[in-house]
Amino acid sequence: MAGPMAEGSSRFASIWTNPMRVPTIPKAGANFPASAKIFCPARWCFSIWICSVCRICRMVEARAPSAMSMSPFRSGSVGAFDAIFSSPRGPSFFRARSPSSRNPTMDLISSPGSWKTRRLTEVICRSSLVGKAILMAPTVPPRTMRMPWMLTNMVMLPPRITAASTITHPRTTPRMDALSMRAKVRWKEPLPVGESPLLRQESHLFSFFGLSHPVLEWSGRDGAGRRSSGPGPWLRAALLLLALLLLPTGIVAQAGPMAGLDHYVETAMADWEIPGLALAVVHGDSILHARGYGVTFLGGNEEVDEHTLFAIASTTKAMTSATLALLVDEGRLAWDDPVQLHLPAFQVEDAYVSRELTIRDLLTHRAGTARLDNLWIASPFDRAELLSRLRYLPLAGGFRAGYDYNNHLYIVAGEVVTAVVGQAWDDVLARRIFEPLGMERSTSRAREVELRGNTAHSHTRIEGEVHVIPRRDYDIIGGAGAVWSSAWEMAQWARLHLNEGEVDGVRVLSADRIRELHAPVTVIPGDSVMARLHPTNHFQAYALGWRLMDLHGQRVVHHSGSINYTRTQLTLVPDDGIAVVAMANLSNSNLQLALTHWILDALQGREPQDWSALYLELDARSQEASARSRVARDEARLRDVAPSLPAEAYVGLYRDDLFGDIRIDAGDAPDTPLTLHYSAEYEADLHPWHGDTFRVVWRRPGAGETFLTFRIDLRGRVVLADLDGFAAFVRQP
Repeated sequence: MAGPMAEGSSRFASIWTNPMRVPTIPKAGANFPASAKIFCPARWCFSIWICSVCRICRMVEARAPSAMSMSPFRSGSVGAFDAIFSSPRGPSFFRARSPSSRNPTMDLISSPGSWKTRRLTEVICRSSLVGKAILMAPTVPPRTMRMPWMLTNMVMLPPRITAASTITHPRTTPRMDALSMRAKVRWKEPLPVGESPLLRQESHLFSFFGLSHPVLEWSGRDGAGRRSSGPGPWLRAALLLLALLLLPTGIVAQAGPMAGLDHYVETAMADWEIPGLALAVVHGDSILHARGYGVTFLGGNEEVDEHTLFAIASTTKAMTSATLALLVDEGRLAWDDPVQLHLPAFQVEDAYVSRELTIRDLLTHRAGTARLDNLWIASPFDRAELLSRLRYLPLAGGFRAGYDYNNHLYIVAGEVVTAVVGQAWDDVLARRIFEPLGMERSTSRAREVELRGNTAHSHTRIEGEVHVIPRRDYDIIGGAGAVWSSAWEMAQWARLHLNEGEVDGVRVLSADRIRELHAPVTVIPGDSVMARLHPTNHFQAYALGWRLMDLHGQRVVHHSGSINYTRTQLTLVPDDGIAVVAMANLSNSNLQLALTHWILDALQGREPQDWSALYLELDARSQEASARSRVARDEARLRDVAPSLPAEAYVGLYRDDLFGDIRIDAGDAPDTPLTLHYSAEYEADLHPWHGDTFRVVWRRPGAGETFLTFRIDLRGRVVLADLDGFAAFVRQP
């Protein structure tokens, strides 16, 4: 099959003979879309034409038909090319981007589900390099679209699409001077259900110059697809000869600041033993990098990609704050409204705090209430029951006296949204945040995660070995950490904040609200680890759903998340227009932090350190400290002191106002005379430790262990079970 360039060669040649359609040629030495500068003006145009049409290439990478991938970028400067495909429901279903005006490697990314059932209505292209952009629909093989973005920025569309109109006009963006072309196109027919985009990267024989062309194809359920084979052999030979003649004219190869990122990630993943990781980098509103590494679960062959869903945990908090900011924009509530104004039944243990607590207090970890995460991690309650039990939540510090991290109050914040809007917080988040940003795969409901597919499984280390952990339903945590999202869609969320509430012309939040969300409220005390790793850091604070700090004299807005044995890190440097999203499917891993700092170093002009090695060293020290603590605990054990009473004397029902009930039953082995039942997923075996203290070994993989101490009254009756000091369960009659 002849390629589109070969079939349309006469049509393509006519572009170069029509002076009205040829872009203005820059002066010699000016920036142009190649990884080299050709100093001969007469040859400059011709060499770029060769780059645009040459198909002397080979297949070097293929991804699964249901996913998209992108080539590694070699430059971190502001993007020079941007194509946005929009559907009637919103923009950003498909993007094509270049990281630099000096690098022709182009990134094509799509959310596959968007193409299956929706009608494409618009393409928007921007270029900072050309005076005119040209839209063409030459004869091409079915289901194949090529988007070479060289001097002509020629867009070759599949036969399913017809061009309706083209308009060329100047446009200036906040970080890029650009000339824009808007081309309205429509599907001749909807893309059949079951077909997905497939990105394959082709690399020229001149790959040492960094030249490459991505090819986008459609493939069906069976993975079969068609692609063009490029120009015929005679044209290939001629173009190769012409290109070789141009080599002596003076070419300087340029390596981008993020060169070597993929190798660094893969090496670090092996060091940390992380099964899978997803990474996205935004710079100047362009997505420089978005891809996955490794597999979704250990021992499997399903690869992580930029659309793989991860549990993003506490990075959900910024989304909850954003849903409240929407209501502030609309005048339906104020940050300093008392919580009881919207939730009259809300209360914590302290009556004064219950009455005075505001929306702002909910979001800034200054209420002073105890953290007690086991209440939502292990409890059998639904969200409504958990909220009702907060009336027993004690204070751990002074009200508005300092920083006391608390997840429960973010659950309350989500319920404030529900009360004001009259719809569940989950629905408001989906409709007002996810939908306008094109975050179609993101969800806060566990039952929807499996339906979407392509999800990261949880992993943790058990006795030094990495194991897959069964997934849990954490809907109970709601606005504190229930969201699942992907690296690609989290990049859209990051762009919203970098662009002060607007993405691709869609205003979601006002700029004033974005500034409020990023404004410091509660000071976070420093620590020795931070001082050692980041000597340029001078402050840390908590805003409305975000942490703040300074690094190298710049404000950094960030948040981490850890839930169900997965880790997420989202970091923004607003003044530089940089965002980094890193997600890993292994607990107790700080690789996502290491990669974030490596990328920030690269994009901000610093020599990247081996951050992975630094964090590995800290991790090793932490493990050594934990091991010493366990040894000291074991040495203090009174091994010869047996329980005061026979096992059956401890059997019974025990109740705590906040945590609910636990049941102690007789065990079936000498070393486990008792068992503990709290919820369907949290049952444990009790091993005698010393006296009336038992070691609690949870049966759920990775749940670890704790200690339970029974108290006996003067009459020799067991009256209370103290679970490691955070809950006192009173024995029931």
